Amino acid sequence: MFLIFSKKEAHYKGHHGFTLIELLIVIAIVIIISTVVLAGYDDYQFRSALTIAKEELAVTLREAQVYGIAIRGAQNGATYSFPNYGVHVHPVTYPNAIIIFTDVDRTPASDIGFNTPGDTEISRYTIKPPHTLEKVCVNTTANIANEECTGSGPTAKIDILFERPEPEPTINSKNSGNTLLITGALYTSIYITGPDVIGSHYVRIWNNGQISVLP
Repeated sequence: MFLIFSKKEAHYKGHHGFTLIELLIVIAIVIIISTVVLAGYDDYQFRSALTIAKEELAVTLREAQVYGIAIRGAQNGATYSFPNYGVHVHPVTYPNAIIIFTDVDRTPASDIGFNTPGDTEISRYTIKPPHTLEKVCVNTTANIANEECTGSGPTAKIDILFERPEPEPTINSKNSGNTLLITGALYTSIYITGPDVIGSHYVRIWNNGQISVLP
């Protein structure tokens, strides 16, 4: 028996190409997937930047707390001392900034905070665009509805004061004239907002020294 073998058949067998319709379908699928991925990437970037901003803010608060506990010294001219430390938040004068300062007044319950003569700025954390400092609030109760916030009442400034060597802060609020409004609040919340931010995002420090990043 003889087998008839066609050279033409051998040359083309298994070498079929794509049709035009198949190519168009593949291109359409690639375009759809790319569109979905790119649309989600911008949202991912914003959410990641928001998370980083909250975490860096929490680290700044913890830094001031550690300065007090670790007995960090400070030099003012020829004088070297071991002062208390504090965190100052005033959205009008220092927009988007959180200031760590040496606190020369050693009586936190009556301390007017960063405006005390002799207080010195140690460092400053600035919230980076596109996110901004929305407001800062204090509360004397655990009910969030009772928060008193900057921009919606007499509260204009917040000072978080660490009295050496305790990790628990004293949280005070002041009006624009530096008059104390609340001394020894239960907690303070620093709110951060930005483009397409849904809900409330904030860092909270309690009077027991605990720092929370929410949500």
